[in-house]
Formats: sequence, C-alpha cells, structure tokens
Amino acid sequence: MDNNLSKSENKMKSLENKGEKKNVLVLVADGSEEMEVVIFVDLLRRAGINVDIVSIKENDNIINCSRNVKLVADKNINDLNDYSSYDLVYIPGGSVGVENLKNNPKVKEIINYFYNLNKYVSAICAGPLVLKESIDIKNIKITSYPTLKEQYDNYIDELVVVDNNVITSQGPATTFLLAFKIIEILRSKNIKDTVYNAVLFDKLLDKIKINV
Repeated sequence: MDNNLSKSENKMKSLENKGEKKNVLVLVADGSEEMEVVIFVDLLRRAGINVDIVSIKENDNIINCSRNVKLVADKNINDLNDYSSYDLVYIPGGSVGVENLKNNPKVKEIINYFYNLNKYVSAICAGPLVLKESIDIKNIKITSYPTLKEQYDNYIDELVVVDNNVITSQGPATTFLLAFKIIEILRSKNIKDTVYNAVLFDKLLDKIKINV
C-alpha cells in the first residue's frame, strides 16, 4: 500500500476515538435520495461521528431509494424510543421519500423533540418540507432545492444555511458541504479539514475553481 495513503487512512481511523462521541440520526424512507444519504453518512463516520440510519418502514429496514439503490438501515423507527443520546437529526431529500417522511407521525415527533430541546435539526433538497410539516419555520432562514423556494417564507439562496439549530442545504452536490459544516459544528474545524483533505475535496475545488 502507498505510504501516503496508509498514513491518511490511519489518521482518519484515529478520529474515531478522538474527543467526545457525537451521535446523529438519519431518517430514511422509500424514495429517499441516495446521494444525500450515503455521502452524508460516509463523511460523518470518517469524522468519528456515530451515525444511525433509521428506516421509517413498518418492520422493514430495506430502503428502495430514488434511483433504485437499496440501502440497509441500521435501525427501525418502531424500535427507537429514546432520542436523548443523539445530537442531530437529518432529513434527506427525494420527492417520494419526503412525502413518506412527512406522513409519518413519529418523524414529526422526533423533529419536534430535537428542535424544542435546541438540538440540531438538518435537512437537504426537498427535506426542509418535512421540517415545515413538523415545526414552525416561518422565522427560520431556510435553503432547499431552488425550485421549491416559494414554499418558504425565509428562503436563502445559499448552498448551506445555518440558523441557530437548523441547518439546511440545497441538493445532492451540496451534501458534501453540508456534511463538512456539520462535522465542524459537532467536532471541530481541524477534524473537518482532515476529512476534507483526506477525500481530496481540496483538490476538487482547485480544479473546478469554486470558492466554498
């Protein structure tokens, strides 16, 4: 194995045991956008954050995502009764997945629990519509997939928006930026930078010449 690659992997592994353990809950349904699930979960786990993917399907942890990718969730929502150990709940997009999440009473309960205890609530793409269904977002700055901007009173056309404990983002490609922001918030800027460089995002930005 290349020595530089080996060093990078060892550095990433060391993050898993570094500092206070943070826990994130990812709620998924049939039709959830797979990029917005897998990229998000992967980057947070690289940063040493414990992430539980939770299926909202009745006694079924196999999720059929928006592009027919199948994911196996870690837990089922019916077995989840205590949310106190989690620091953030995340809602991915995907139009069908969002409708399924909006129609689940326990999803609304979980989002309310996090928001009212000032724990972090995050959503991407069409995901903020689930927040709109669950909590009063009239005075919260929100971003989402741009074609949905008329759905929000305080829509902000930025790739990632943080308003107190609500963190939103626009779509599949911005999942990277959302994940990096959450790593910085839950862990540290140093750990965010470590993951950022390890997955070569710095080189990507140099090539496509955008400013993040």
